[in-house]
Amino acid sequence: MAKNPSECKKPSNSKPRTKSGCRTCRIRRVKCDEARPSCRRCISTGRSCDGYGVWGGGSSAGRRHSDGPQAYNVLTQRAALSIAHPMSDVEKVYWEWFIHRSAVKLRGVFSSTFWDALVVQASLEVPAVLHAVLALSSVHKHGLLGMDGSKEACSRLDPREQFTLRQYNKSICYLRSHLAVRTREAIHVTLITCMIFICLEAMRGRYTVGRVHLQNGLKLLREIMNGIPIEGEDAIMLRADTKTIDNDLVDAIARFNLHSALFGYSLEPSVVIVQDPERRRCPLMFQSVKHARQHLEGFFFEIHCLQDRFHRIQASGELEYQSELYERQHRLQANLVTWLGTYKASYTHLKATMNGRDTLADKLLHAYYIIATVMASTCLTYADESIYDSYTEAFLSVIVRLIDILVVVSPGVTARETSGRCMASFSFIADMGLIPPLYYTAIKCRVPRIRRQAAKLLISAAHREGLLDGSLAARIVVEVINMEEGDFYRDTHIAEDFPIFDYPEARELAVPVLPESRRVYNIRTMLPTEPGGSIVLVCSRKTEYGTQEVLQKAFH
Repeated sequence: MAKNPSECKKPSNSKPRTKSGCRTCRIRRVKCDEARPSCRRCISTGRSCDGYGVWGGGSSAGRRHSDGPQAYNVLTQRAALSIAHPMSDVEKVYWEWFIHRSAVKLRGVFSSTFWDALVVQASLEVPAVLHAVLALSSVHKHGLLGMDGSKEACSRLDPREQFTLRQYNKSICYLRSHLAVRTREAIHVTLITCMIFICLEAMRGRYTVGRVHLQNGLKLLREIMNGIPIEGEDAIMLRADTKTIDNDLVDAIARFNLHSALFGYSLEPSVVIVQDPERRRCPLMFQSVKHARQHLEGFFFEIHCLQDRFHRIQASGELEYQSELYERQHRLQANLVTWLGTYKASYTHLKATMNGRDTLADKLLHAYYIIATVMASTCLTYADESIYDSYTEAFLSVIVRLIDILVVVSPGVTARETSGRCMASFSFIADMGLIPPLYYTAIKCRVPRIRRQAAKLLISAAHREGLLDGSLAARIVVEVINMEEGDFYRDTHIAEDFPIFDYPEARELAVPVLPESRRVYNIRTMLPTEPGGSIVLVCSRKTEYGTQEVLQKAFH
């Protein structure tokens, strides 16, 4: 894991509490045989095995790791009684903030087993997770109250920042024992803590450190998933069983990896997420909006995998394998059509059970579906940006749908607080929201009116989603627009001052087509190490003579 720059002072009581054995045997203070799902020692004596806490197992494990608000409420109600590590009064304040504010906001509009249950349970049992949660809660709370951990505040090391760093360092010190053991449960602890660290650093604007945590988390995921047949050594597989802790962890961290890829901030070496055949199969009905989202998200993982394989084949010259990729692309496009049919067939049932968040998630799913269809159709092309001109209607539809979300329900999507004093410029969700579809639209659609509106909407949604920052994304979009258009539209009226929530009109879309020789592709970004640092934008462009030139620009 990436170390915090402050000195790491090991806690005096550094010997970790043992995590082996089921709860029943630990309470009885007898040796547990650790059989799964229920230990044989409990079963043979007629007792009910109470399982292995957050790690599952036991005759009541299903209830303990169930996915829903009921399980979450039970956890929060019994938290004060069951926490395995004592806290000071100040720490209790921040832990309560995490339970009632941070965890609710971090998951965004979709329900999340990871944030609603797994992190909460782990923080009750594992000191490394608890102190990581307290550090995250501190940054989140003071960011909302107007102290977002800016460079100036960090340099003064005010009491809040000192508290954050102490908790951060305690977590790292407790984590060392888990890193040394390398058992499956120790890796689970490390991955949960790693995910919290990624979010903490993203909140602080320390993208490079967050990226290091992400790379280490993906390496650990490979250890958990070893022994499963996968497509290459840099792939991680999602199993069909969506109730496993492994998949909860993969889902959470994989979204950050997908964020990075969409933002041109890919990791080296590239890591792709694949699904086993059972998970790829679309059901006859979706049981919830979250269920539909999981299948749709799987298509994005598959698109990323196809793109990665295509670029490797192009680089190696082994073009005979391209036909296989085109077959997979056709299956992917057919599966997207099937997904939409299943979602429409399920909608009456889903709508009857939707709450406020589900309504937002439903609107967002439609925008993501449109983007997925465009990406699936273009993922096996390289250096041919004119292909996106065929999808102007799709990009326009994305803009219209996202305007509808922002106008009607923007506070929920952007994760801003709805009560109390808070900074409108600070909000964070550990999930995908508005930023990826807006960013993709602004980069790939060359209709000036549409891409400018996407940029404006990015600014209006100036919050953080995973490793994406709305303001930062808007700044990159503006630079790309300037690179591509230059003075091409000097004799054409391009509206710049239109109301941000007005739908584009047909007359505004009828403008000359931007030549292929002006368009850039393969956009990569190198984000700043600290808040206020420089961003480096690197991209390629084909010249009028068919050669390739690489463009690079640094800006604050």
